[in-house]
Amino acid sequence: MLDQWLTTVSAVISVFTVIAVGAAARWGGWLSEEADQSLMKIIMGLLFPCLIFSSVSNNPTLREAENLVWAPAVGAASIGLGLLVASLALRLGTGLHGLETPAQRQTFVLAAAFFNYSFVPIPLIELLFDDATLGVMFVHNVGAGLLGYSLGISVMSGTTEGDWWKRMINGPTVATLVALVANWSGFGALMADRLVFLDQAVRWLGQAAVPISLLAIGAVTADQFGPNNGGISRGNSVRMIAAACLLRLLVLPVLMLTATAYLPISEPLRRVMVVMAAMPSATFVIILARHYGGSPGVALRVALSTSLVSLATIPLWIAIGLRVTGLSGGV
Repeated sequence: MLDQWLTTVSAVISVFTVIAVGAAARWGGWLSEEADQSLMKIIMGLLFPCLIFSSVSNNPTLREAENLVWAPAVGAASIGLGLLVASLALRLGTGLHGLETPAQRQTFVLAAAFFNYSFVPIPLIELLFDDATLGVMFVHNVGAGLLGYSLGISVMSGTTEGDWWKRMINGPTVATLVALVANWSGFGALMADRLVFLDQAVRWLGQAAVPISLLAIGAVTADQFGPNNGGISRGNSVRMIAAACLLRLLVLPVLMLTATAYLPISEPLRRVMVVMAAMPSATFVIILARHYGGSPGVALRVALSTSLVSLATIPLWIAIGLRVTGLSGGV
């Protein structure tokens, strides 16, 4: 329990240290707003796809049919559950959650539903489990990403019309599908054995995905500390933060772990779900809110508050999850 807590604290502090560096780069003029779009294209179109390919393309665990079917299905269901619960919570009224405008309410729904399934889980799963579990996590993330980037973004932007389906076609999703084909065909193993230069290049690019993304998040975060405090009063911020922590760090973990205990899924996928159930809201929603007409101020407050509180709750939920699901893995 103590080792898990120390690992979690270290991972979360590392994440926010790099975010702080990104904010400092924005304030210092090193990372301008004009660079945001180009940086996003590099992150989503190159770096994350390389990280995914290097973890999936030569992974024996992902040659098991149950992981290929259940992992993305569970990932999508987890995001869908969050969207449903957060949407129902909005019906409690502005006096309880402090969300006044449609943009704030729509962003809150996505921020509460979109758990951090990359930046914190990657180092945690690497330290607590093994590479096979990490590969299953990326396939799980395909389902989470498909629903998050299509229905979730539509919820935040306030529209479900037009070319919403195109949001399902993105770099991480395509990279996962290509990597799965490479894994099943044996090309991934051939690449690691014979095309070492290419395998290493892909790995290097993949290793840059998380730190570069965190720098971009830090830059967008810095923009929210202006004179108007992101357009959100202190009283409303307190109510919003309390509602977000209640949903993301109590209600949803209970529901996700209950489902994990009874679903007929593999042990690696159970490990992934135990970690995901404990996760705070995704910092990446800050960037999504910026680019899809949401409220970055809401996304920032939800991500920061749930992440800080999760320093105490992540080890607790992981310990509970390992026990109720009958898993023995971990440190």
